[in-house]
Amino acid sequence: MEIEIYDLNTIYKLPKVEWVIDGIIPYDSVAVIYGAPGSGKSFIALDMALHIANNKKWHNLNCNKSGIVVYILGEGLNGFPERIKTWHNYHNVPNTSPFYIIPLNGVSYYKEENMIFLIRKLDKIRQITSFPISMIIIDTISKAAIGLEENSSADMSIFLSGYEKLRIEFGSTLLFLHHCGKNVYNGMRGSSALLGNVDTTIFMDKTKKADKNNPFDIKFKVVKQKDGEEKILNFKLIKHDNSLIPIFTEKEKSNKSLLKRKLEQDRDISLSEEESEPIIAEKPKRSGKPWSTEDHKIFYKMIKKDYHTNKIAEKLNRTCGAIRCRLRTYVQDGGWDTIEEVKNYFRVKDNNNRHLIYLINKYQLV
Repeated sequence: MEIEIYDLNTIYKLPKVEWVIDGIIPYDSVAVIYGAPGSGKSFIALDMALHIANNKKWHNLNCNKSGIVVYILGEGLNGFPERIKTWHNYHNVPNTSPFYIIPLNGVSYYKEENMIFLIRKLDKIRQITSFPISMIIIDTISKAAIGLEENSSADMSIFLSGYEKLRIEFGSTLLFLHHCGKNVYNGMRGSSALLGNVDTTIFMDKTKKADKNNPFDIKFKVVKQKDGEEKILNFKLIKHDNSLIPIFTEKEKSNKSLLKRKLEQDRDISLSEEESEPIIAEKPKRSGKPWSTEDHKIFYKMIKKDYHTNKIAEKLNRTCGAIRCRLRTYVQDGGWDTIEEVKNYFRVKDNNNRHLIYLINKYQLV
């Protein structure tokens, strides 16, 4: 066995990090896109795959390693032809790219005997097309890891090491699609071994309810990037022909305060309504406790007894779900314009806002 050793001179001669998609998906790496069911994971993954296979920029980001893209599909095979056809029609691209779908059909490719068979098949494709295999997408981990326990660190290590053979053999990027847990903001479902053994994780969150023309908006957040920066992209899934197409959207630039934008986003209150009608606190129905919305109720429970920084942080960390994430963002950003706006946001009167005002004043959040 030969052991490679690099000194301070030779180590700088190693090749730099290369990207399949600039700043998003590294080359020769392992990445995971995760999110709740129905958050658009497969639409984004397919969109990536077809841009790479066609050597097209992915929403203004360069695709530097065009080549064969293999999509190992665990479910929904019958719906994919329409998605692919719609994508080609929308982008006006001929249907000639080196893109291939392999149905999982319940095969455990992480097992060595099955992986050898898969490698042979992919090598034949590579020889026929004379293209390198740029990316291999596995949709989803739960379908591909049949017989293994997602919560087991040992089982997930077996699963990843099995598929790692594809990356080693072809120098390709592996992109897994995965689900989040019951609480969508607590990361990927299953063992932490998955997070620890991948280079990139991307969280997809549905940020707007569907309407007649636009099914929903998507926040595409790079949560972990081993050799790059975390970032957030915003997409809209639009209806085209008989399927949906992801469209990159810039964040709205506005002179409105952070509070007003969040009011419109979270409460669906238009600016005109906000300016024309003052927000008045509702009287508590059955108790004298000072809250009138679910947000303030949670916040009040968090701080009514503890005014120490460490205790507040501890409570923020263990408060679950969207409330935790939103409140943490508000506290860290310090984006409130005035205390009066904070009162309006939580829809509470002066005498019902003492704990919140105390926190804001003490830690200079305004």
